[in-house]
Formats: sequence, C-alpha cells, structure tokens
Amino acid sequence: MEKYIIWEGTHMGPLYVFCLVGGDAHGTTVCVLSGGRIGVCCTSVFNHTAVPRKKSNINNPLARNLVQEVLSRAHQQVEHLFQHQKYLLESGKFNILEPGTPSFSHLQSVRQIDNLGLDLLNRAMQETVATRILRDSVREGLINQELGQELVESGDQMFPCPEKPGCPESKYRSLDGTCNNPTHPLRGAAQTSMHRLLLPNYADDTWSLRESVMDQQPLPSARLITNTVFSERNVLHSSINILFMQFGQFIAHDISLSPTITHSNGSGISCCTPDGSDVLSEDLKHFACIPIEIPSNDQFFKQFAQRCLNLVRTMLAPRPDCSLGYAVQMNAVSHFLDGSTIYGLTPDANLDLRTSTGGRLRVFHDFGRDLLPLTRDKETCVTSGKGSACFLAGDSRVDQTITLVAVHTLFMREHNRLAEELALLNPHWSDETLFEETRAIVIAELQHIFYTEWLPLLIGEHALDDFDLRDSDVRSVYEPTINPSTTNEFAAAAYRYGHSTVEGTLRIRKNKVLDEIIKLPDLMFNPSKMRLKDFLDNLLQMMTTQSMQNVDSSFTDAV
Repeated sequence: MEKYIIWEGTHMGPLYVFCLVGGDAHGTTVCVLSGGRIGVCCTSVFNHTAVPRKKSNINNPLARNLVQEVLSRAHQQVEHLFQHQKYLLESGKFNILEPGTPSFSHLQSVRQIDNLGLDLLNRAMQETVATRILRDSVREGLINQELGQELVESGDQMFPCPEKPGCPESKYRSLDGTCNNPTHPLRGAAQTSMHRLLLPNYADDTWSLRESVMDQQPLPSARLITNTVFSERNVLHSSINILFMQFGQFIAHDISLSPTITHSNGSGISCCTPDGSDVLSEDLKHFACIPIEIPSNDQFFKQFAQRCLNLVRTMLAPRPDCSLGYAVQMNAVSHFLDGSTIYGLTPDANLDLRTSTGGRLRVFHDFGRDLLPLTRDKETCVTSGKGSACFLAGDSRVDQTITLVAVHTLFMREHNRLAEELALLNPHWSDETLFEETRAIVIAELQHIFYTEWLPLLIGEHALDDFDLRDSDVRSVYEPTINPSTTNEFAAAAYRYGHSTVEGTLRIRKNKVLDEIIKLPDLMFNPSKMRLKDFLDNLLQMMTTQSMQNVDSSFTDAV
C-alpha cells in the first residue's frame, strides 16, 4: 500500500488538505519526515497494481453464457457507433474539423495514432461497452448482483490480449518503450494505457461524464467555471525563467500524449456548428463529443457570437489485463523519459530524422546555422507562404510554440555535437552504432538535467529527501515489479500546473536593447521567425533572462 503526505507543518503553521479520495481518513498516522519534520500520512485503501484477490469462476456455465451474451451485445453496440460515425463522415454533416481553425491546428500537432491505434480504440470500446452493459444489467436486476460484480472486478481475461513483442537482446532502448521490462514488454510502451493511482469517478463507474452529486444533472460549463474561478493576473516569478517553463513542457511531451478520438479516416471531429454558435444536435454529434457551452455574456467570445468550444474525448486503450472494467486512457508516446521527443517513436519516423551518415540527425542549413529540418506536412502550421517555416522533430507538437522549437533545436544540436565527437574517437563505428551511442548519452543528459537541475526547483529540497530523489540516490538496480506507466492523475491534472507559468508576452532584446515585443499567440503553430538570422540566439537569451509567471490560480490569456 502506498503512503501519501497529506499535511505538513511549516513555520507559517499547518496547511490543511483533505485526505486523498479512497484514502482511509480514520487511519491517518503521524509521519516523521526528512529533517525531523512532522507530517500526517494516510494509506490508500486501494492497491491498483496488485493481483486481484478473488478470481471469478469463468468456467461456471452461468458465468460463461453471461459473458458471451454481454460480449456479443457489446460488439453490436460498438459496431453501431462506428457505423453511425461512418455515415456522418460520408454524408458531410458539418462534423469534420475545417483547416484553419484552432481545433484543426491542435489536432495536427497531436496526431500520432496509426491504424494500430484505431484498432486498439475499437477493442477498448468493446471492453468499456461490455462493462457498461453488465453493470446496467445488475442495476436493473436482470442478473445476479454478486455474479455481475465478480465478473467486473475479478481481473479475469475476457478479451484477446495484444500479442507481446519479441524482445531481442540489445544494449539500447527501443524507440517506442517496448521491452524495457522483458517480463512485461508492453509496460510503458507507446499506445498503451496510463496507470491510475485512484479509481475514476465516472457517473456510471465506466465512462460517462461526471454529474452533480446533488441532482445527477450535468456539471456547469467548464468555461463558466474558468471565468468565475480563475483570473488573469500578471505575477512574475521572482527567480525562475521562461526556459524552466519551456523545459517542463518538453518533458511533458516526452512522457505523455493523450490523443483525441478522430474519424476513421483520421480527420478531426467537430462538435459545434460551423459558425460556432451552438453545439451540434444529437443526431449529428459523434459519440466522442463533449463540447463546452460558452455563456452568452462571455467577455471574450461574445464579440464573435461563439457559444460552443470544440472538445473531443481522448483515445482509450485496452486494459492491460484484457479484462472488464472502467475505461482507461491511452498514452500515445513512450511512458519513459527517453528522448522520444527528439528521436521519434517508430523506425520510419526515426529514419526520417536521420542523415544515415555519421550517426547524425538531419538539419535545415539556414544562414549558416543548423535548424530543425522542415516538415513536409503543410497542414502542421498556420502559415505556408514564402519564407515561412514549419519544423520536424521526434514529437508532432514541436511547432506549438516557438520557445518549444528552441528547446528541440538545442537537443538536436547536442546530439550532432556528440556524434561528431564520438566519430573522431571511434572512426571504425558504423552510422547505427554512432547514432545509438549518441542517443544513449543524450537520454542520460536529459534525465540528469531533469532530476538534478529542474526537479529540485519544482518540488523543493524537502520533497527530494522525502521521496529519495537526490542525485546521490540514483540506483543501478532494476526493479522489474514497478509499473513505469505515466499516471492519469499526473498527465491530466497534476502536471497541468505548468499552464499557469506560461508568460504571454515575449520581450526580445538585441545587443541588450529591447528590439521587439511579441504576443505568444502570434507564434503558436507559426515558428517562421526562427529563420531570421539572429532570432534563435536572441530568443534563447530572452528565455534565460525573462521570468516565467508564478505558479498560482491565474492564467495568461495567451493560453
């Protein structure tokens, strides 16, 4: 069972917080933390990584027949959902994202799902729908409650599991995270499910959106809550710069990507009318649509008469044990801190980034400088005219902001610098050996920067000690029982703190004199300024000298 620090005494007095959901609030104990400090801990009553204690008797004729009936009904319902999607797609009923819209640009940047990913979604939907059918049948008294509950919670395999990849002996990491653990080769791999620390809070315990606990009505508009609770206050951090914020996003992209569900042909789903004045009617709405209604008096959107924000549910993944249970979300990238943002996730993507000589990565030579290679996908960025630029990297989100492009460029250049050094020391090495040895060093550098320079600034010295995260605590022992998967709570909630640190105004200086003031939205999916001769140098200078926003409950209008 895991212990969580829920309260800690400080010189300013105690900070009161609630015990974690699912925690044993009555069983809290006093903890002695690092440095003799006192805290209060609670033990989670759930252990989601343990083997289930009770298995259902799947060979029982009643259970076997019930499972077959449920799976058959689930298959039919999922088939109906996808047939309706196909009808909407072919009939052109306004539910396809149009190029040039913000939602379209965002989709282009997170599109890292192939046909395998769509197949995994289909399988995950069948698991989810089967679970919903079984639970609904229990609620309606159609089947025995004990048997139905047992089948859902047993962890018994109900569906064919994905075929485990072969794991050839290799001293190098795989690109997609497979085979990090030979016993569980899919743990932490791309296009597998995120892990959970706590049970989800779906309205139907399976996949339905949360409802009001008072009257089971839909929750208020997220836009209304944002406008009511959060404000835009310009509070700069006293000592931490924009580079810290930007490196944090780079790390986030290395270990997590929650892609949205798309149409079967990969086109984006629109949940709003073409002019954004309303949500689509139910008969035109895709099953993954969860649009956000905009209040009529919204200070920003009322000038455009917009009443609908497009929002589509994220991709599901099959459950790791191939069982019935609540829906689990997919992580489209490797869960490991392994430089996938630099090197890509597939052999084809990786080869497209390489020169195939000297172990180096491809570059775009511009004004004698090495920039990231230009992408051939004309829809990734919002501009495509003469002199424009849209870049290619290991992660499709590279062009989201120009400061993110800068960090990608630094790591590309570092790889090539190291590859050239290794080639001088080892002239007999092949391109592949040079590439993999350089990649291993860059990954180590990335991890070192994260754990010894970046993380201490984020969580503080005390937390480093409490969770044994000091550089001196690095261990060479591999722990095969640990699930390395990114947690849903981290990707969807905890790490979103970073949005509050984004600075919406960039002050570019040239020779220490203010040269230009740029609004961040003007550079989103529009990194063409990188082609200006001195812009990258001036941008990096700005990132190291200008403060990021404080970590608080306010956000810049830029995001």
